[in-house]
Amino acid sequence: MKISTMSLATGGAAADAAAGGPQEVRVDLNDRCFLFPAGKGLSHVSVTADRDSGVELRAVFAFNQSRTDSTIDAFTLDEARDLARSMVEAIYQARTQTVFLDGRRLALVCHSNGFVMVGHDDAYELFISGQLMINVAQAILRAVDKVAPVEAH
Repeated sequence: MKISTMSLATGGAAADAAAGGPQEVRVDLNDRCFLFPAGKGLSHVSVTADRDSGVELRAVFAFNQSRTDSTIDAFTLDEARDLARSMVEAIYQARTQTVFLDGRRLALVCHSNGFVMVGHDDAYELFISGQLMINVAQAILRAVDKVAPVEAH
């Protein structure tokens, strides 16, 4: 699987990271990833992080004739870190995780062939394999680290 980093503004990735501009990290997915209730296959997930507006998780659909909005969910930087950690825990423990965010919750439901990320109030269901969920967690952490690095101990 491929994870690629992109700069969204002009001036290159290093200049944008130093200036605190938005940073995008894309994860290539396979043909077993789906987003419901939109009922669409996904080819990529794009994680965009900005110091001021937080993290946005967006889908790149394999097909989108109906012009469905690509935004899956949005998080604060701290919520995104918590979500990524919970994704990793769900995979390593091979069990369902509930992620409590500010005023809402997400579920990472474990199945034999992967996971289903269920949004607050069942707003969406993202079907994804375990390895790809690790890649998405890495992309979230990479994007957050680019705009708000945590100091080393």
